[in-house]
Amino acid sequence: MVFVFFARARALRSCVRHVRSTSVVGRIRVVDVGDDDDEMASRIRAAERGQVVGLYEAPEEEEAPSFRVEDHHHRIRVVGDDDDDDEMASRIRAAERGQVVGLYEAREEAEAPSFRVDVAPGHCPGCGVRFQREKGLGYLPPHLEGGGEDVVCERCHSLRHKGITDARGDIAPKDLEKLVNPRGLVVMFVDLFDIKTFSFPRRAILVANKVDLLPSDASRSRVKQFVRGKFRPRDVYLVSCKTGEGVGALVERLKRERGPIYVCGAANSGKSTFINRVVGAFRGGGKKRGDRPWGLTASGIPGTTMGLIRVTSDLDFYDTPGIFSESSLNSEELKSVLPQKRIEPRCLRVGRGSIVWIGALANVEVVEGKPMLLTFFQSDKVTLHQGKNFDVETHVGTLVKPPFSIERYREIPRDTFVFDVEGVGFDRAAKDVVLSGIGWFSVTGSGACRLRVRAPAADLRDPLLPFEAKNAASKFTGGRVLKQQQQQRRSRSKR
Repeated sequence: MVFVFFARARALRSCVRHVRSTSVVGRIRVVDVGDDDDEMASRIRAAERGQVVGLYEAPEEEEAPSFRVEDHHHRIRVVGDDDDDDEMASRIRAAERGQVVGLYEAREEAEAPSFRVDVAPGHCPGCGVRFQREKGLGYLPPHLEGGGEDVVCERCHSLRHKGITDARGDIAPKDLEKLVNPRGLVVMFVDLFDIKTFSFPRRAILVANKVDLLPSDASRSRVKQFVRGKFRPRDVYLVSCKTGEGVGALVERLKRERGPIYVCGAANSGKSTFINRVVGAFRGGGKKRGDRPWGLTASGIPGTTMGLIRVTSDLDFYDTPGIFSESSLNSEELKSVLPQKRIEPRCLRVGRGSIVWIGALANVEVVEGKPMLLTFFQSDKVTLHQGKNFDVETHVGTLVKPPFSIERYREIPRDTFVFDVEGVGFDRAAKDVVLSGIGWFSVTGSGACRLRVRAPAADLRDPLLPFEAKNAASKFTGGRVLKQQQQQRRSRSKR
C-alpha cells in the first residue's frame, strides 16, 4: 500500500506545483521537477526522511472538486464541499484514514488520450463478439456495416447508452488458458464482493477489485491477508477501478514487466473498467465525453466482454471474457444485488426458529443452538426481513425484493444447505456464509449452532471482516431493518 505524506499544511499549495512524491514498499521518493532554491531543497529532504503527514491529490475532472486540508497537530482532516457525491466522499474518507494509495486518472486532459483497440476482422471492438446480421449476440444493423472502427454491436450500444441487456458472455477456465500467450503476464482480477476461487498461473499478479465497497473501517491489511491466504499468488493489489484507489501503484508495477499483459478473472470483476481507466478511455457514467474516444464496453452486468480484445497504449493489454459464473438472475435483479456504493453491514440477533429473508432470493434459519448475531453484507437495494411465520409470496416486490414479481420468485432455483458453526465469542465472527452473487453474512456468538440456508448457491468460509458485528447492530422494526444510528434519529424525530 502506498502512503503519500507532507510536512506542513501551509506548504501544501506551493509544494504541490513542484514536487511529485511516490512510495514504493513504504519508502518515499520525492522528485524535484522545478525549483532549486533552499526552501524547496529542505522540503525534499524532509519528505525523504519521512517527516510528512498527508497529501491528497484529487483526480483531474471537468471541474476540480472543492475541499480543504486542515492540519491539527499533525492530524490531517480533509473537508469536502461535495459530501453528497459517493465517490468524492469515499475519497475524502480514505484521505482522512491515510489510505489514499494512488487515485489514478490517465491522461484525462485537453489532449485526447492515445490508445488503440484491435480485434479480429468482423468483430466488435467493444466486447469482441463476431458481428452477425441476425438478431442476437453480435447483431449489427445492415446500415452500420462498414461504418468504421467506432461501430459496435447492438448489445454494446445498449449497454453504453441504456445499461440494459440480458445477454452474457462467459468463458470456462480451460478455454481461457487457450487465449493466453505463455510468455505474457496474467493479471487476475477477483471481486471482493463475490470472491470465487479458481486456478491461475503461479506467475500471475492478483488484483482484488471493489475495495471501495467495503465498510469504511475495514482493515486493508486484513483484507489483503485474507486474499493472499485464499489464492497464494505472487503479488496482491487492492484496488478500486471505479474511484482509482490503488490503480496507480498497480500500473507502476506492470510497467516493470515486458511483453503482453492478459487481464483475466471472474465475470464482473472490473477487468474492462481497469483497462479503460489506465488508457484514459471514456467510461460513461454521466461524465462529459469531450474528445476522449470510447474504450471497451464495461458495465455492471456480468459477462460483458465476449472475446479477446487487444488495447495498446504505454502498455500492451489483452482483455478477456470473464470466467464462467452461473447466475439465474436477470439484468434488473443483478442491478439490485450488485452494490454501487459502500456496503453498510446490518447485524441482527437471530434465535432458534427465526428466519431472515435476504430479499426474496434466499433465507437463513437458526435450527439448533443459542441465538447468534448474523451480520449481513449486501447491497442497500436488497431488503432484509426477520420473522417466524412470514408469507413471502404475499410480499414479493414490496417488503422483500428482489425479485420483483411472484413469477420470478418461483422461477429462481434454490437449494437447501445446512452449516454447523462453532462460535468463538461475541468479539469475533466464527464463519462467513457466502451467498454467491448476492453477498454474505458472518456468524458471531458463543457455542455451537446449526444454520439452514435456502439459496441458489451457498458456501462456508473463514470471515473476511470478523469484527463488524458491534458496529453494525440493527433492529428489525416489522417493516425494515434499522441500524442503531437510524433508530436514534427516528426516536429523536418523534419527540
